[in-house]
Amino acid sequence: ESMEIDDRRCDWVQKLCYGMGHVYNDLCAAMWFSYTLFYLQIVLQMDSKTAGTLIMTGQIVDSLATPVVGWAVDRTGARRAWHLAGTLAASVGFSLIYCLKPTSLNTQIVINYGLVISLFQIGWAVTQISHLSIIPEIATSHAHTSDLTAIRYMASRLFTTLTLIYIPLYLDERRAGSEVSVHRRKCVHTFMKTSCRMYVVLYH
Repeated sequence: ESMEIDDRRCDWVQKLCYGMGHVYNDLCAAMWFSYTLFYLQIVLQMDSKTAGTLIMTGQIVDSLATPVVGWAVDRTGARRAWHLAGTLAASVGFSLIYCLKPTSLNTQIVINYGLVISLFQIGWAVTQISHLSIIPEIATSHAHTSDLTAIRYMASRLFTTLTLIYIPLYLDERRAGSEVSVHRRKCVHTFMKTSCRMYVVLYH
């Protein structure tokens, strides 16, 4: 009986650790959709057309990368390696979005930020697909599959909500550009440190 209890406990630990494996992606997505347009227009003083083009570029890259990544992950089967590589790519791309210094040339801005945003979106797609594809490998029943999916979704909603609460409290649109620049770096670093620790310790 004690062995059955230990097995159940280990089973739930595995489920919770799996649920934390997508937290970093969720934090990045929340920042991307809620703050990036504000950052490009208010902090970097980009015109709305350029900022909108960059956001749309990211979404197009994501839509194209997702099926390609799904095919590649299925072909190779190295899901955890793909997950780690995707997280690293998303981390580099996401941090550079908020650290690059814009140039005076509009075309150069679009190229630089387009490349960085593309790296982030490809990494995001790799992490998402590889994380989802692990479910059939570790699930032992339909109930197990439902539990893993539910915990993953719960963690996603929880950290997305916390992000959307945190950002408005941390940033103030009335601040001067340089002060916003300092605060947004702190904001990004906070998210990256928190989520990466969860990812490394709990998932891998």
